[in-house]
Amino acid sequence: MLDISGITLLLRTLPHSEARAEERELRERAQTASDAPGLFDVASDHEGALDDATLAAARALVSPSFESVWKLASAAEHSDDAPGLHVLRVGVQARLIAQELDEPPERADLLLLAAPLHDIGKLAVPERVLSAPGGLEGDDWKVMRSHSTTGAGILEVLGADGAWVEPAQRIARSHHERWDGFGYPDCLRGEEIPLEARIVGVADVFDALLAQRCYRDAFDAEEALDYLEHGSGSHFDPRVVAAFVARLDEHLAVQNALATAPQPATA
Repeated sequence: MLDISGITLLLRTLPHSEARAEERELRERAQTASDAPGLFDVASDHEGALDDATLAAARALVSPSFESVWKLASAAEHSDDAPGLHVLRVGVQARLIAQELDEPPERADLLLLAAPLHDIGKLAVPERVLSAPGGLEGDDWKVMRSHSTTGAGILEVLGADGAWVEPAQRIARSHHERWDGFGYPDCLRGEEIPLEARIVGVADVFDALLAQRCYRDAFDAEEALDYLEHGSGSHFDPRVVAAFVARLDEHLAVQNALATAPQPATA
């Protein structure tokens, strides 16, 4: 487990980063990461949220370094949720999508661990940017966008072990790419975008839309689904959106089971 000084040093010396969080912010986030609950702690706090098969799949893939990296990703969350809930929901829902796409079981299971690390690069983004009350412009938008390459860089320099590392790097870098080629950081188009990143792009957006933000109200489930379907073929891979919709009831059940406060189970 990285200690606070080790995490702070890591964030201060990140490669490929435009982000410039202050030293005070880095130390606070390092402390948050050090104190954060692990994946299985979060799951046990929401007893019954993950079925036995899901928990067994996660335990079979966890490597000794994973919980340290999970804690960093949990500390990078910027929401009103309890620590770890957003990233865990994204991981579980990404696995459901992969299963619906008939991906091999081992590849779908890896998303339980790799998908929650998608926003780890936000550890290095200044709080004033993360908390901006409206749309970002200019240098602030450039800094926010850098969290994708920064996240991939963090996962590279950590030197973690396990089959989840490479897909996590691809997801961190490419989950903001768009099907039409107008995403970032590499303007990838269509199937140039790694499948894992296309899957997480849908799961992450759906989950984020259901959350209250300082600049907008939370969407209800029907509004969030409309957003995904409207973006199918432009923002999102149509096949991935269709796979999400095919298991909508299961996704809503995940939202309810892993919510800070109970949510309606139906759209």
